[in-house]
Amino acid sequence: MMTPDPARRRLLPNLLRGFVLTVCLLFAGAEYRHGLETRQEARAQIELDAANLARSVSQHAEDSILLADSTLSGIVEDLQVHGTGRANLRALTRYLRNEAERSTRLHGLFVYDAQGNWLASSLEAMPEHFNNSDRAYFRHHQQVDDQRPWVGPPVRSRSDHSWIITVTRRYEDANGRFAGVVLASIGAQYFADFYKGFDVGHAGAIGLLNDAGLVCARTPDNASSVGRNLSNTALFREMAARRSGAITYDSPVDQVRRISGFHHADQFPLLAVAALSEREALTAWRRSVRSHALLTLVTIGLLAGLGEWLRGQLLARQAVQEQFEALARTDGLTGLANRRALDEYLAEAWPRAIRESAPLGLLLLDIDHFKDFNDTYGHQAGDACLKRVAEAVRTCARRHGDLVARYGGEELALVLPGCDAAALQAVGQAVCRSVQALGIPHAESYTAPVVTISVGAASTWPMRMAPENGPADLVNIADMALYDAKAGGRNRVVLRNQ
Repeated sequence: MMTPDPARRRLLPNLLRGFVLTVCLLFAGAEYRHGLETRQEARAQIELDAANLARSVSQHAEDSILLADSTLSGIVEDLQVHGTGRANLRALTRYLRNEAERSTRLHGLFVYDAQGNWLASSLEAMPEHFNNSDRAYFRHHQQVDDQRPWVGPPVRSRSDHSWIITVTRRYEDANGRFAGVVLASIGAQYFADFYKGFDVGHAGAIGLLNDAGLVCARTPDNASSVGRNLSNTALFREMAARRSGAITYDSPVDQVRRISGFHHADQFPLLAVAALSEREALTAWRRSVRSHALLTLVTIGLLAGLGEWLRGQLLARQAVQEQFEALARTDGLTGLANRRALDEYLAEAWPRAIRESAPLGLLLLDIDHFKDFNDTYGHQAGDACLKRVAEAVRTCARRHGDLVARYGGEELALVLPGCDAAALQAVGQAVCRSVQALGIPHAESYTAPVVTISVGAASTWPMRMAPENGPADLVNIADMALYDAKAGGRNRVVLRNQ
């Protein structure tokens, strides 16, 4: 009696699952498509809003710097006309204080000589022994004579230790040589406070960066964010590659996922970023989708549950039947396929080899002097030895389609479809070495001090054989080869071709 094909046996449960799955997918697909379309529309509007906000923030930053630079231009002109005499410095100090007081944007105004010493400032009291020649802006103007304003990286103010953004210009003496630097500082907190006037939600953020990737100002968390270097983040690299646009990203500052608009300033190396929390921005969309999806999910759940219950009933019955069949095809001691399973496999492999015009190889393996091993060490040790040998043989069957089986007693079989004579010889020798490498002591063996095996190898091309030939002929050839291996001294492989 032939065993039913497991795949054919599972056809009905799988057809049932396929039908239920198809119906569920149709329901889910329709709802998913609707959700995607509405989400895309919502995201497009959010990106547009964020991009417009970034443009506004960028324009505000430019206006602030242009205002500071216009003040610096007047100071530079005054210095180059009237010089740095004591009387002019006193007048200039008063001017700097007045300008800083009347402007909410300016944090401070300063004048430094060619050595970086403080000449004048908008501070009430001039600090002594302060020198700013180490600042990046000072070194820049020493080296670059371009008569242009320079926006430096965010730094800590030496007067009050707050974060500031510096706008500087170079001024020269009567001979056109570098005479010093004039500086206007804008507090990072000024920008952060200005950004608080925009409604970007609880988890939204507005930031100002320079082209080097340093955070110049940010709302929220301005104090802990300014000065952070984002140049190595994928987010900054993507924004640096385009003039303006909108992207979705996980913030490198606080790891919140945001939809962000960005815009590079036209005249200065600054980048404005206006970001809305994706979760907050899509809240209204999620509510809509949730209500639409609820009924669909309930319907899918009921249908899927009913279908899986029916399928489970069918599979449970089949699983019990397959368990009994598996036990009938498995050797209880070694866990390998048994003789019945081997015969069935050879019966399938023979016609398949004919169809594929491929060789079919078989190894029959016998443990040398196994009776003496049992007599010496006992049958429990013999069983343990047989299991270890079986496992060693199993490790040599590495290809898909190879089958290891217990042929009978201490004999094992290894079927190798598609294996020609040379490959079969190599596998047989590998099996011999693998078993001998186990190092199982065998004091009564005439062959070696450890357990070894003899291997009979048979390689045939079923397509070249007569129609009346079959798997039994392959087994007989391997059996004769095994006899030759034993007669030849054991612990060896003997190959016979047909």
